[in-house]
Amino acid sequence: MNRYLLIILLMIVVGNICYAQEQRQMEFDNDFRETKATLGNLTSIFADDSWKTDANGRAAAIIRIRVTHMSVAEMRKLSPKGSPQLAMGNRNFDEENHNWYIAVSTSKGNWLEMAHPAYGVSTRLYFSDELNPNSIYDVTLINNETTTISVRSIPQGATVFIDGDRKGVTPCEVPGQRFGKHSLKLLLDGASIIKDIEVEQGHATFDDFDFRKRAIVRLISDPSGAKIYMDDVEIGKAPINEYSVVLGAHTFKAVLNAEQIDEISLNVTENTTLIDLHPVKKGTVQISTRYSGRPVEADLYIDDNEHFSGQAVYNITKPYGEYNFRVSYGARVKEKRIKVNKPEINHIFKLSAKNDFVWPWQREHDRAVAGLSLGCVAKELVAVGESDKLSGEPAYWREGKWLKGFQAGFYFMPSLSWGGGLYFGLFYELYIAKSDIYAGTSIDSDFNHFTEHSLNIPFHLCYTLPFSRKFSISLHSGVGMDVGIHASYAGGALGIGNADDAEPITDYYGKSNSGPGRLNFTIDFGLQLNMGPVGLNVFYSKGIKNHGNIVGWEEDVKTKINKFGFSLSYVIQRSKL
Repeated sequence: MNRYLLIILLMIVVGNICYAQEQRQMEFDNDFRETKATLGNLTSIFADDSWKTDANGRAAAIIRIRVTHMSVAEMRKLSPKGSPQLAMGNRNFDEENHNWYIAVSTSKGNWLEMAHPAYGVSTRLYFSDELNPNSIYDVTLINNETTTISVRSIPQGATVFIDGDRKGVTPCEVPGQRFGKHSLKLLLDGASIIKDIEVEQGHATFDDFDFRKRAIVRLISDPSGAKIYMDDVEIGKAPINEYSVVLGAHTFKAVLNAEQIDEISLNVTENTTLIDLHPVKKGTVQISTRYSGRPVEADLYIDDNEHFSGQAVYNITKPYGEYNFRVSYGARVKEKRIKVNKPEINHIFKLSAKNDFVWPWQREHDRAVAGLSLGCVAKELVAVGESDKLSGEPAYWREGKWLKGFQAGFYFMPSLSWGGGLYFGLFYELYIAKSDIYAGTSIDSDFNHFTEHSLNIPFHLCYTLPFSRKFSISLHSGVGMDVGIHASYAGGALGIGNADDAEPITDYYGKSNSGPGRLNFTIDFGLQLNMGPVGLNVFYSKGIKNHGNIVGWEEDVKTKINKFGFSLSYVIQRSKL
């Protein structure tokens, strides 16, 4: 009998020893206490905001278990177990704060354990005294599980710190590291990398520490959408923006399909910002045309579906393949099928003018776009009655005379490739006349000189007929407007009287002053010879506005002003047609 009792006693002792060893992995700390703190919003922990009850429906005490040295994923696997009288009610895990909340009976003599599928069952937490209902009790559950973690870096030699304690130099093995969250810091050549790590079962190697310098690049392909590989690892589809690449030699590849692939080897530096891949091979074809041995601006057609014009040299980029190129200049056309099979191809189309009639408007020529003009101008006043016609000078009304002056200004002649265009500008005109018809009279000194300042604004249609590249004739016609600025009689030239004379007479314009109106409208006709940078312009303007009757003339007399003149101009802007 004693032998059986001894065996039973031995089994109990061994069981207690095994149980104690099993509990070493997870154990409750001796910090169990009632806290005066509140839980705050119960709804965030439990399903509702009311105080919890035990399994018997009585007001419960809440045990708040703080779990340490365990990953959040493993904390979720914990399950509470207790004595039958513990009558556990609601139980929930607060992931953010790593707390378990368990509603239990307030009776004394109960106990609580936490079980885990991998770590086993914790030590028991005994409640020797009764718990207060509607109260909170705090306790800490410590996981004693440790493991050896490995820390690697590129390059090696980085100093390793875990939770502020130095552990070694990479590659580094750190034994006895508790499970759960830790701060891992690596230092190398003044650079540091800090990361929060979580040690758990099956997660004990940390090698995501790369101290190599990198460039931020953009990867594109032509066309877009190709799969991009770096060092035979697919990294996405083009375009890829702000991609981090370790400095050094790499191979980049763009793949559209099995046949369309572009691969380049590149040494990426800190200045590398763009990687451009072309899975569809393309070449640039330079097309130029010569007519009678000189370059000309011919039209270019490609496969009858692309048309280009206005250039002497075309640089056309096309995918590898064969294309039909055709140039057209005037009445001459030439075409050739060109195979694009390398990055750069040059081809010159030669057009011969022999036995070929070319109209002047089909020839290449320079276009005078803008110019400065200086010349002479004259105008006459024409009065027409029922049977009489009088032509005279507008200043002193001397029959058969013209009022002469100078003209200066600028013009614009924008035109199209076929020669048609516009002619408009702004010209200043100065007219001067001298007369002694009042000699010996009381107003002799007041009327010796006549001066007029005016502006001329033409707006014409224009057509340019070229005869060579540097020589052409421009015909222009349209309406013009003269605006009188100031006109006066005085004893001195330019309307400035002598010191002893009276004030100049400036009321020249208008019927009441026996003068024409301030505004004059005309129909203009002009011819301009363009010789390189120089232009010679001859024009005639016929008045279309009636300026009323001059004092002393019959009432039915119509009075108009005609002009003619010539000028030289200098081209200040030029382009080719």
